[in-house]
Amino acid sequence: MAPREDLVGSAVTFLRDPSVSSSPLDKRIEFLKSKNLTQEEIELSLARAAEEPSLGPSVPASYASVQPGRGPPTGLYANYPYNPYGQFQPPPPEPPRRDWRDWFIMATVIGGAGYGLWMLADRYIKPLVAPPTPPQLEQDKAAIDEQFNKTFALLDTLASDTTALKDAEEQRTTRLDAAIADIEAIVTELQAATQRRQDDARRMEAEINAMRDSLPRSIDNVRDASERQLKELSAELSSLKLLMSNRLAGSPLPMASIPKTQPADISSVSVQPAAASAGTSSEVAPGSSANPTGVNSVAKAPSFPAPASSPAVTPSLH
Repeated sequence: MAPREDLVGSAVTFLRDPSVSSSPLDKRIEFLKSKNLTQEEIELSLARAAEEPSLGPSVPASYASVQPGRGPPTGLYANYPYNPYGQFQPPPPEPPRRDWRDWFIMATVIGGAGYGLWMLADRYIKPLVAPPTPPQLEQDKAAIDEQFNKTFALLDTLASDTTALKDAEEQRTTRLDAAIADIEAIVTELQAATQRRQDDARRMEAEINAMRDSLPRSIDNVRDASERQLKELSAELSSLKLLMSNRLAGSPLPMASIPKTQPADISSVSVQPAAASAGTSSEVAPGSSANPTGVNSVAKAPSFPAPASSPAVTPSLH
């Protein structure tokens, strides 16, 4: 395939551009490949660009003026700057001349910036690095002394408060110890009282149990003694009745010797039966000492006087 001359010519023009010729070869080749140039066309363009170097400033100005002007690049290289002189580079522009106004503006700007920096340093940096003056030292010393005085006063207040708290705590501890001792004494007394009450309760329970056990026996003994005393009393009454019956039946009273105007003296008649009954009671009385209920047996038999009209009447005892 024959190389395309229009693309090769455009590539040669592009490669001869001074701004492009100073770039690396790899970048130029990569750019040409991006424009759809084949390897043969790229090599041909590089060879032509190397064979026809630019003449530079050695070309006379008259020759440069008669050279036909080239139109702006078209097609592939339309985006690159157009050089109307073709391969000739125009001379660099002359640097601008500075007059007194430029120097005045420059001096004003530099002076303002310097003044601003000096004010900044004097206001913010100098107080940080400059040594303090004697008035400042005196002021700082007075402030430090005042702070020390406040601190010492605060320490004294704290010491007094701590002492007061310590004394109050000691008093409270003493009261608590006394209260605890009283409570312990009360608890001990309560325990002793409880122990005594328990002992009394146990003793009373034992006594109640003993009484409960002995009560039936006591009742039986009392009942037996009462029955025995009643039997003895019945026997004594029976013997007394029999004795009186025998006395009254065996010895009639002489009623004729008693005057009618005087009552009969029956005391002499009843002495002997009373003595006989007393002897009988004295014989029975020693057996009555075994009575646990306190029932006294009959010690004397009552005397029954006989009426005057009927000396043979015998009293009936039920």
